[in-house]
Amino acid sequence: MTHQFQLSLAQRSQRFVGLVLGFWMTLAPVALAKYVPPKKASAPKTTSTTITRGGCAANASGQLATLVPYSHVGLTTAKRPTFAWYVPNREAYPLEFRLFRSNGQRLYKTQMQSQPGVMQFSLPVEQPELPPGEYIWQVALQCDRFFPPVVVSAQMQVVQPSPELEQQLAAEPNAPKRANLYAENSLWYDALATALKNAGTPENQSVLLDLFNFLVATDTQMLKQWSDRLLQPRATQSTPQTPR
Repeated sequence: MTHQFQLSLAQRSQRFVGLVLGFWMTLAPVALAKYVPPKKASAPKTTSTTITRGGCAANASGQLATLVPYSHVGLTTAKRPTFAWYVPNREAYPLEFRLFRSNGQRLYKTQMQSQPGVMQFSLPVEQPELPPGEYIWQVALQCDRFFPPVVVSAQMQVVQPSPELEQQLAAEPNAPKRANLYAENSLWYDALATALKNAGTPENQSVLLDLFNFLVATDTQMLKQWSDRLLQPRATQSTPQTPR
């Protein structure tokens, strides 16, 4: 695969600040889920991505971004996973989703129109199930046919759920609690997909908030300042609650 490029953690995480802040300001004071990174997390490798403005700057309030952790490869147990990304542009533009094996072999490609805000896409039922292993996915936004598209990519690893987690999920019909179970078991893609599916409820919004906040919670001083800014409005709008 060509055009190898990897954004720094700081550059990638800053993309989410406006998005996280928007969620933070509108949430009811509910207990937050806690995403737990994998104990044996593998760092993302450099993936094929071409980052340019691509004629998208005129009406954008940020940058195109995949909603994934950048300190490690996100995990999923889904055989046909759900992928999510953030589109800053208010206007609709042609958008292409691509899925590859870790060796660069393309498995899937589809076109759609972009929508502002968080977009998500699940592999269709006619697409073969993904076996355990690592994959790369891309989103390409074509704002101007006279410019190259804006392309962002991320890695994903499909894993088998533990028997204990399968039992817990089978016994839990509540969507926010299922999202919490995924988050506590380091399954980023599953937690995000479950929370986004029912994002209208305060409980699911709290899960989304924790997941997005994790994206900017790093040890770097720059991102610590961003996190501090996010915490300030939350502290002034709600009182502490006893965790559930």
